[in-house]
Amino acid sequence: MGYSKVESSDKQKKLANLKTQLYGKDTFSNILRNVSIKKAEKEENPNFFVDKTASKQSIDSSYLKNDLLRILILATFAIGTQLILFFAVNSGIIKLPI
Repeated sequence: MGYSKVESSDKQKKLANLKTQLYGKDTFSNILRNVSIKKAEKEENPNFFVDKTASKQSIDSSYLKNDLLRILILATFAIGTQLILFFAVNSGIIKLPI
C-alpha cells in the first residue's frame, strides 16, 4: 500500500505542476480562495473596507497619463521637424543634390 500512495502523490504533484504551467500560478482554486478571503475581510470590517484594486487603477491611470503625454510631446516634435524640413526644402533654404 505504501508504494501506491507514493505513486499517487507523485502523480498528483505532476498534475499540479502541469496545471500551474498551463494556467499559471493563479489557478481557479487560488482565485476562489482569494475571493473568500476578501469576503471575510469585508464581513469583519464592513465600514472600513478599502478596495485595493481602486488604488491600483488610479496608479495605472497615472502611468497611462504620463506615457500618453510623452508620446504626444515626441509626436509633436517629430511632425514639427518634418514640417520645418519640408518648407526648408521647398523654399530653397536646403538644396538636395538630385
